[in-house]
Amino acid sequence: MRVRTVASEAVLGLRRNLVMSVAAVVTVAISLAFVGTALLVRQTVGELRQIFYTQIEISIFLKEKVTDPERGEIAQVLNRLPLVQNVVYESKAEAYRRFQLQFQDQPDLIANATQEALPESYRVKLSDPQQYDVVASAVKDLPGVGEVVDYRKKLDVLFSTLDGLRDGAFGTALVQLIAATLLIGNTVRVAAFSRRRETGVMRLVGATRLYIQLPFLIEGVVAGVVGAGLAVGLLFLGKAFVLDRKLSVLFRSGVVPSVHNQDIWGQSWKLLLLGIIISGLASLVSLQRYLRV
Repeated sequence: MRVRTVASEAVLGLRRNLVMSVAAVVTVAISLAFVGTALLVRQTVGELRQIFYTQIEISIFLKEKVTDPERGEIAQVLNRLPLVQNVVYESKAEAYRRFQLQFQDQPDLIANATQEALPESYRVKLSDPQQYDVVASAVKDLPGVGEVVDYRKKLDVLFSTLDGLRDGAFGTALVQLIAATLLIGNTVRVAAFSRRRETGVMRLVGATRLYIQLPFLIEGVVAGVVGAGLAVGLLFLGKAFVLDRKLSVLFRSGVVPSVHNQDIWGQSWKLLLLGIIISGLASLVSLQRYLRV
């Protein structure tokens, strides 16, 4: 009977403050959707780092008039370095064929390029890409070396941009979570004020503090749980209508790791827990301030 009474009081409170309850749910849903997006971006960026940094190579471009002894010395130095996992020499002809394959969709660019304009190079695979400076310092001053290019530095610019987007999503989510917390607290406060006579009668008949406060606490937690559920639904809609449609080519080519349904489900429990925590804390603080028992 007590459980049924508490539940019915919570449902009645939600009905009485329907507009504010809906506003709280929507605010929680939007804020948690931003949190979920930021978590998925962080996961994707981590996978991209693992893919790119493990497959990245160093390109050592040779000078135009490099001699055979100079080529041999460069190869010997590279093969002696313990960090070097693999060394592949690429001639002008091979570089031109790779250029044609890479830009096959741009015939004008291919027409304006010549084989002689492309430099010879050594493509070096490292066992630890973070130790690029060791290899670069060993070969950059050798005769015949024109330029040493570390594509990791170019990727750092890309990943710093992606990290900025992730941080922006987290920042927006934080602002939205603060708004949701305040709105839930205000909803509980209005509910407590509108039912002050009922709570007064309950105090007179000897109801416990927990029994009086529990319906209000349930109202706040329900808003958080429903908002978290809507946030998960928004993430699935975003995957279906934005990622799967707009980025399907990148996903199929393997350039960007795919976001699967299980990835969203994997973050859903975090969103649910966060929704319960913020709504529960907001409700408790409001009850302590505005519901004197």
